[in-house]
Amino acid sequence: MLKIARRVTAGWLREEDIEGFPCQDLLSIDRLWMQYSQGRFGFTPQSQIWESVGENYSQFSDAVGWRSHGSWLQYSALTFTLNATAGHLPAAPFFKSNLPIGWAASLKSKLADCCDEDF
Repeated sequence: MLKIARRVTAGWLREEDIEGFPCQDLLSIDRLWMQYSQGRFGFTPQSQIWESVGENYSQFSDAVGWRSHGSWLQYSALTFTLNATAGHLPAAPFFKSNLPIGWAASLKSKLADCCDEDF
């Protein structure tokens, strides 16, 4: 995603990067996550969790296992197996609490827009 958005050097995505992300690529990435995780990971499960917690970033982060007992996990401490909590992946350094959280709402909106388009 960073390469497609030309943000490899920065190492993270901004809201405008997500808003301008090509739908075909976003849906392909989501489909691959869903396929290889038996529906546990991907943007679709994350969007569903995001909505279920009332779009509250702290509750979302707790629900997907990015925080434990109110403390943020280090990226290296995340679980990169199918045993991870549903919605745990994909995760990127942007999940940290000190970065803007508008990406979560932007991603949900972009995913919905992309699903409405015909390819």
